[in-house]
Amino acid sequence: MVESTNDKVAHNRMSKIQNTAALKNFSVFFVFAVDQSVESLPPGALTRAFSFGEDIPLATIEEKLFSRIMNQVTHSDPQLILIYTGFVFKQFYNDYYRAIKRIKKHDPEILFGRFGADMDTAQDAPSGIFDRTKAVQAIETLFLKHVLDGRSKNINKLKFYPS
Repeated sequence: MVESTNDKVAHNRMSKIQNTAALKNFSVFFVFAVDQSVESLPPGALTRAFSFGEDIPLATIEEKLFSRIMNQVTHSDPQLILIYTGFVFKQFYNDYYRAIKRIKKHDPEILFGRFGADMDTAQDAPSGIFDRTKAVQAIETLFLKHVLDGRSKNINKLKFYPS
């Protein structure tokens, strides 16, 4: 899962995911697009967060996203990567798109899905950025509605078996 920022809200989502018994058969790893809370940044400093405080050209943001995600891909060999489609995704939409295209070129077997409150933004994503298979959509629904939003009181009674 690619979270936007390393903040309290992201850690709350991570905790919910890690404590959901229905997901015990899944290995879930987290990557942060930005290593600090957006709220802790001074105005206009979001681009510096991608480089641990250094000013960087906007073109480098794609490279930072790519390398952070690829580092986790190399270590965990995921079948699916879920992207949180919140504030950082909206701000650096094209960088995410280019980074995901590069990852898909490197490893075409990896599927990409989305989760978050701003699903309409993700819905309008360029063709090919997110995989729209029934399996991916089912996992998106599982994470968004049942785990993160807590809409299902019986989520821990469900059984999911990754293929």
